Amino acid sequence: MWHRFYGENIDDLEQTLLTDISETDIDNLKFIVGADSQWAKGRVTYTVVIVMLMDGKGARGYYKKQITDRNSYVSMRQRLFTETYQAVEVAMWLNPILETIGYEVSEVHADLNPSPNHASYEMVQQCLGYIKGMGFDGKIKPDGWAANTVADFRTK
Repeated sequence: MWHRFYGENIDDLEQTLLTDISETDIDNLKFIVGADSQWAKGRVTYTVVIVMLMDGKGARGYYKKQITDRNSYVSMRQRLFTETYQAVEVAMWLNPILETIGYEVSEVHADLNPSPNHASYEMVQQCLGYIKGMGFDGKIKPDGWAANTVADFRTK
């Protein structure tokens, strides 16, 4: 189930997005999708966010959280790719909807660190390659804020 950032449940995300877009008086909207995950207590929590930036007027956001069954082990590589896959999946669902009204998903953010000192470094090329291969501009730390800040906050 999708939610607004302030917690309200959303029954129909497509209709909610289209209504929110039509109620803005801003022509320059930017749409960004990001994802994050966290392993804790034998479970993985995945969170995907959609951020609608309203040029100079803040943002609106939507998120979906999925928690795996207890004791369902996945490797770090698998977890990082799964969160990237989920972000791309949402972007691919969202893009045709946005294109009917003159917008598109401008970026997909992944919670990966380009420094070799971090474990997620080994997944940077694979995940960015997947995002680009699916037709989106990919961003990672420090520019992937929708993943490493917004989705991270909702994952905890």
